[in-house]
Amino acid sequence: MIGRRRRRTLIVAAGSSVFLFVGNDTLTAEGKQLLCPSSAIDDSALALCRDWDDRHSSRSHEMSITASGTHNIWAHTPNSDAAATASGKSYDCEGDEYLRSLAPGKHEGVVANYLSFNTAQSTGHFVDRARLFERCTGGVINFAEANDVAEDPIKDIGTKSSTGSELYDAYIMMYSFTSEASSLGLLETLNDRIRDSNRLLKYEDIFPKVRSMGEYRKDGKTNIDLLMADGDFFVPVVRIDLLERDNKPIPHTWDDVVELARYYNGTDLNDDGVADDFGLCIFPRAGSGFYDAWIPELVYSTWATTDQTKGIQQGFFFDEETFEPRIGNGFERAMNIWKDLWGNSADGCITNNFVSGRCAIGLAPPGCWKGAFVNNEEGGVAWRDGDTWDVLKDENGEPLWRPTMKDGSYAEPYRLKPFGSLEVVNRDTDEFEDCAPETCPKGEQIKSNSLLAPEDRARVLVESPHVGKLINRVPFYWSGGFGTGIRKSADESAKDLMWDFFAYVNSPITSVGDVVIPSWLDSWRWSQLSSYEKNFGPGGWSLTAFSEHKRVMEWALGNEVNAALTLRLPGVLTYTRDVVLGKFLEYMSGSTDIEEVKAHVTQGWNDATATRGKLSQVQIYRASLGLDPLSEFDLCRLHRKEMDDEDITVCAKYDEKNQWTYEDAPAYTSTAIVALALGALAILITTGTASAVLCGFRKGSIKAQIEFLGLLLFGLLLVSTGSLLMALEPSEGTCIASMWMINVGYTAELVPTIMRVSAIINIVSASKKLRVNVDRKVLITKSVALSLVAAVYCALWTGLDPPVPKLGTKTDVGERTVTFAKYCDSESSIWIIVSLTLQGFLLICATVLAYQMRSVPPVVNDSRELAVMIYSSFIFLVLRFAVYLISLVDESLGRNELQAARSIFCSMDSIANVLIFFPKVLRGDNKKRHSAIYISGLSFRRNTTNLTSLDQTRATMVSSGPRKNRQGSIESLGPRKNRQGSMESLGPWKTRQASMETAGLDHSVGPPEEVVIDAEEEKNDEDSDMVTFRTSDRLIAFPKWVVEKYALAKPMASESRERSLQRQNKVLVRQQWSCSQAQVMDHRQLSTKTVEGRGV
Repeated sequence: MIGRRRRRTLIVAAGSSVFLFVGNDTLTAEGKQLLCPSSAIDDSALALCRDWDDRHSSRSHEMSITASGTHNIWAHTPNSDAAATASGKSYDCEGDEYLRSLAPGKHEGVVANYLSFNTAQSTGHFVDRARLFERCTGGVINFAEANDVAEDPIKDIGTKSSTGSELYDAYIMMYSFTSEASSLGLLETLNDRIRDSNRLLKYEDIFPKVRSMGEYRKDGKTNIDLLMADGDFFVPVVRIDLLERDNKPIPHTWDDVVELARYYNGTDLNDDGVADDFGLCIFPRAGSGFYDAWIPELVYSTWATTDQTKGIQQGFFFDEETFEPRIGNGFERAMNIWKDLWGNSADGCITNNFVSGRCAIGLAPPGCWKGAFVNNEEGGVAWRDGDTWDVLKDENGEPLWRPTMKDGSYAEPYRLKPFGSLEVVNRDTDEFEDCAPETCPKGEQIKSNSLLAPEDRARVLVESPHVGKLINRVPFYWSGGFGTGIRKSADESAKDLMWDFFAYVNSPITSVGDVVIPSWLDSWRWSQLSSYEKNFGPGGWSLTAFSEHKRVMEWALGNEVNAALTLRLPGVLTYTRDVVLGKFLEYMSGSTDIEEVKAHVTQGWNDATATRGKLSQVQIYRASLGLDPLSEFDLCRLHRKEMDDEDITVCAKYDEKNQWTYEDAPAYTSTAIVALALGALAILITTGTASAVLCGFRKGSIKAQIEFLGLLLFGLLLVSTGSLLMALEPSEGTCIASMWMINVGYTAELVPTIMRVSAIINIVSASKKLRVNVDRKVLITKSVALSLVAAVYCALWTGLDPPVPKLGTKTDVGERTVTFAKYCDSESSIWIIVSLTLQGFLLICATVLAYQMRSVPPVVNDSRELAVMIYSSFIFLVLRFAVYLISLVDESLGRNELQAARSIFCSMDSIANVLIFFPKVLRGDNKKRHSAIYISGLSFRRNTTNLTSLDQTRATMVSSGPRKNRQGSIESLGPRKNRQGSMESLGPWKTRQASMETAGLDHSVGPPEEVVIDAEEEKNDEDSDMVTFRTSDRLIAFPKWVVEKYALAKPMASESRERSLQRQNKVLVRQQWSCSQAQVMDHRQLSTKTVEGRGV
């Protein structure tokens, strides 16, 4: 952000007079303005003013300088010509692409007040852009100058303890001073505005770490309160010619810097014959005026390299929970390093020390080094005039002296990554440990020079002794980073105007070129470093300097770097300037010892925190790091005194257990124990049933489709196991395993169930088909495929956001007020909601099909059991979904208890499914011996205990008499034998049989090759609405609906012997019947075939 500090001079045109406005001292001691008439201005200054006036004649402005508080306001008042243009609604938006995107006259009549700071030096291009913007939109922006860029905007916005003056609508601000305004919601949140303007603004083009400076975590979301326009951190540069000359390696660590500073300090570094040069040149340094307050931030930049290893959210100033100052061994080492450096250093920014070649190493914000690179051919590091800073040249116009490499080429300062540390502090012990992958997760290995890029100038230097070691580098974003913000309570029209202007000057369309202009704003966008030819080349930078600048900026401001933010707290000047600065200077001078410094800083920071309010400060500190606030329980556990001071009743409910950790929390509650028992029971019942089914299948007593039973039992076993794991004490393994088993298990269970129900419906309803098959291959393929889909979803869940053990609290009102809850959860709740939704989709499909089966007579196969099983599973799914939603909205019930409840419902679901469906399979096949009549693929079974006495009886038809066929004609009845001696149908029935054969349909008697429906049901004679027929060797009974639907002959009344035989040997038929598959039967003779023990 910082450039060379010079006395600011503004030449102001007002009518026919010209005035000179000098510095920030607008008011004299008598309260009068310092306005100099044109006669008092030297000719060169007056020429500059007139030249400016000529260049802006198309839209000249009168500038009246007025005093308002401590700020200098220069209001742009359009002259009469411009005003006439405005009244004629004529606007000029042809300046650039961004202006052309705005509606001409969009802000006509709107005036906004903008509080800037040292505009001519910090953001001079804003003024030129404002004129173009006003010419296009018709709005007017009044620039005002703050005397203190840190505190003046806050005084205008307001604080927790005072109402702001609210004179200005928008501000240029240092990011470190916005935290209180953000916490109070006094700054306009820019998220929506950025989204609406992003087509040209391209917010994502801003470096990630620059964006983070303007962000603030509040109410569970990240607010963007500042539109950052400055990539500011401490950047080191080094005189590479000195290192080459003296066989010194590139400095990587702070200890390396100390060694080089000692080596070069007090020597002649620019060949002027005077050995009074400096080992290190820095900014800020004593004598930098306003910026003296930030001298302690040099110490912070060193401190961060030992105490922060995991990125911005870790921080290093305070413990993020207790808010105790972390003034330990890391702070002490940083102070000692700077005690060594302070005596070997000088200013490198507001003086010409660095650009005149008097510094071996430089450490300052990037803006300080612009003067060493701009106009490289004529400027750079060279002998300079002490007053004008002009390069001293010979009679040929060549610089009298410039640093050179051994090959004679000009040695531009070499820009390198910020210095780091080979040791870091263990936060548990406050002792130093070597930087290693586990202690420095964001550390980087120091490369050999031979591994550097071919164009890297450091390849010519000697190797560093640290090659191969891991180093913790931490780019430190000091307080100087600038951004623009808008007061939330400002008038809407003024806010809209200022936002459009801020987006305009920030967009790549304008900023790519503007960033090279000498200002305090350093590269903050990827696009600003994308092309040497677009900006830095025309700006006078060499390609070498640009490449080194680009490499360091993109690394330090990227997404993965272990960057550190400066302290962002209300009253930050109290912490840094009032507490640290004085003791720092005392320690540098040797007038105090390090223990006194540490004690003073610790006490001073605690006092500053107490003054501002510890509870408020800890929450703001966490928010500034991007962390969520501490919960009420944690505040009571960690900050009981402060909580009681505010309200003594708040923490009373937490008195019993206020020091527990995850390990202290009970593993199992009573609900969890019940869940464990039910989970184990579900596993036992499922495995026992599976064993019984397998045994029966091997013995031949179970003829049901074994593939269906196997898939169903496999899914139930997975769900049962998952429910047991869910009830166990949460661990990473149990959380993930239970998620997998429940999701895959339900899929494996529901898919074949849906297919089976669909098959039953098809068989009953497809009257034009003679055979309906449930293909085993299709059944298995579809079940496995959909189970794999569930597995893929679980894999994505595990990889992106796995469920992990968490610790929550359950709060009650009463004597026992708090319990800790261990449970499994992912960061996002969407994963389990999607999972339950997918299970719900499958169950809804199954439920719809089950509802369609209501018209199927209950004697058909297992239709009734399947329907009940589906309805049961749907109810348990609704319960599980409801419990999870409750856990999201109301934690008072305990997340662990609700998780145990979900486990219970899963177990009960599995147990219910087994008890509903499988007893019939096991009971019917194991206890009875059946004979079956197959009618085109359908099995009709009956008890055959007393049939043996009838086996040799010749079948005669019980009923006789004419009946109408489908065409209404009377069919004759009468049996006859076919060639094999069996009885067959005559008349129209024979014709129908021939027609079916011609059509290729199956009309054979007996079981088909593929048997698909398992049927069994017992009824008493009195309860069965049956019609009985006599064949040559037995009695056969059909349900009345079969006789009516398929026009079978009606039975005649039979004698008592026949009725007795009917009662003893009535065939019990299931309702699974298809018109197209009904066996063709003769009125006079019904051919049957008995199959012992044949099931489907």
